[in-house]
Amino acid sequence: MKWDRFGSITVLIADDDAFNRQLIVSLLSKIPTIDYIEAENGIEALEYLAEREIDIILLDLHMPKMTGIEVIKEIKKDSKLSVIPIIIISTDKLISKKLKDLGADDFLSKPFKLNELQSKIYKYLEELQSRREEMKAKSSLEDEVDSNSERVDGDRDDNALLPKDILLNSIEDSQREIFRGLAHILSLKDRNIEISAKLAKAFAELLNYSKDDIERLYIVTMVYNIGALSHNDFKNSHANILDSKVDNRDIMSILQGYQSIKGITKTPFMDMLKGVVTQSRENYNGTGVPRQLKGKAISPFAQIVHIVETFNILLEDNSKSSVYRFLEGQSGGWFNPKLIEPFLNYFDYFIELREKYIKDRDL
Repeated sequence: MKWDRFGSITVLIADDDAFNRQLIVSLLSKIPTIDYIEAENGIEALEYLAEREIDIILLDLHMPKMTGIEVIKEIKKDSKLSVIPIIIISTDKLISKKLKDLGADDFLSKPFKLNELQSKIYKYLEELQSRREEMKAKSSLEDEVDSNSERVDGDRDDNALLPKDILLNSIEDSQREIFRGLAHILSLKDRNIEISAKLAKAFAELLNYSKDDIERLYIVTMVYNIGALSHNDFKNSHANILDSKVDNRDIMSILQGYQSIKGITKTPFMDMLKGVVTQSRENYNGTGVPRQLKGKAISPFAQIVHIVETFNILLEDNSKSSVYRFLEGQSGGWFNPKLIEPFLNYFDYFIELREKYIKDRDL
């Protein structure tokens, strides 16, 4: 299955049973392009549908506050939402015979089977892609007609609507400003963070990333550990990146970090932040947390942060030569060989930069 063809995929899992929701997430966790939104009742599901662009809905029928059937009825009232495929998840196999009456597209029996779950999602994503392309073509045609009508009727107000890309840039600028403020707060709790952020920025420059991505990465590295703010020992949580044993609190920090940003408007900055928040402790060989992602499934920006923070923290208590050997030994282990190799080629350069950043910080 070629999941990349769909781009980023958002699956809404609406089920009042937290175990069932987590089971679905676990089964699909190896598909890096899938993002998950979890709703524990029907009202919450509709709220997410109003706020986010959802690609497919996995829906339990028996939920508190609003049942799955009631949710489907509300969805079908909205022409934009009604194209979203709905797969009912239930232990009642008789439901499969009533799908058309209910307004759903398919049925998934509990307990779930990985192959069946993936194939159904893939099938309906293909159909959704076709539906959206048809709607887009129809919308473009209608816009063209409206535009021609406006030219006939009189001059239009050029300021009435902003182009999508200008609006998106404006939203991202606001997001960056907000997170710069948060970065200052976090740097007061752990002054080492800014050094890691500057090293990440220098590494990204060395790798020839765009100016925008370099600036995004600097802020992202400053704030990605946001989930640990709920802990009294924030600084120790930041340093625990090197622990071979990961306790539940470390994973909770990652999950809390993701929860704090998942509803924010999607922009390139937020995409990068989400990737680093959720993947900075994933290892290239699949031994990391929280999802044991492997290889190319891990964001390169998350790997950059992982490399520079490991480098920065190790140098606090170890010799330069031992740090070099450790990083070299983790090529193909913790780190992508294509990223750790150029870092090690400029190892002495990063040593000098780090010493300069420490000196500047302590002035």
